[in-house]
Amino acid sequence: MINKNKKAKVITALAVVTALGIGGTLAYLHQVTETATNVFASDKSIDLELREPDWDGYEFGEDGFQYGAGVDEADKDNMELGFNLAQRYTPGTDIPKDPQVKNTSKDEPIYTALKVQYFKVDGSTETQVTYDDFKTAYLKETGIEFHTDAWVQIDGGTGKDQIYMYGSGEGATELAVNGITTPALFGEVPLSLDLEAGEKGLLPKFNIKVTAYAIQSTNVDAADAKDLMLNFINGQN
Repeated sequence: MINKNKKAKVITALAVVTALGIGGTLAYLHQVTETATNVFASDKSIDLELREPDWDGYEFGEDGFQYGAGVDEADKDNMELGFNLAQRYTPGTDIPKDPQVKNTSKDEPIYTALKVQYFKVDGSTETQVTYDDFKTAYLKETGIEFHTDAWVQIDGGTGKDQIYMYGSGEGATELAVNGITTPALFGEVPLSLDLEAGEKGLLPKFNIKVTAYAIQSTNVDAADAKDLMLNFINGQN
């Protein structure tokens, strides 16, 4: 019985202390100042362009360009352009395709990266595959020759997306605002000579998609750009 009474007193005391704590808080003198507003604003932004002049004939800054629209009417019969060759390709052909980037920002240097994705197409169904599977199915044994002297693969090589950052093993290379463009990530897509027509007598259809990304380089160390770039790209998926 004694123990039970002691326990009851302890619980009551705790309850009282809690109640006093609430009451005491409400009784404090208090005052709130007006909010001090410090405005931080900027008219700075970054922008970039992706072009493939050997694919569709469009150079940087050229009027009439639309992503994915193909060639200009004046170039529809130019069989030196990759787009035209790809519409009626012949097995064994090296299809010109040369993705490159230009910093078109007003005054901000950037770090840039290209994401390359590969797709098999069956009718209206498009299925993304790894580069290795794509190479086995459609390309010559040598595969695509990536310009690794100017671009470094940063995706780890384990997924379906290939991500190349403009730079080297030491880190990203800054792309200044002075009209300089990156070298092309690659120059052509070498189709296998062993591609065969299907049941309907048509050669297989497939797609390669390239997307360009940029982050600011101001206040970002070149060695840190890889992680920031991957976070940005993965956040866009």
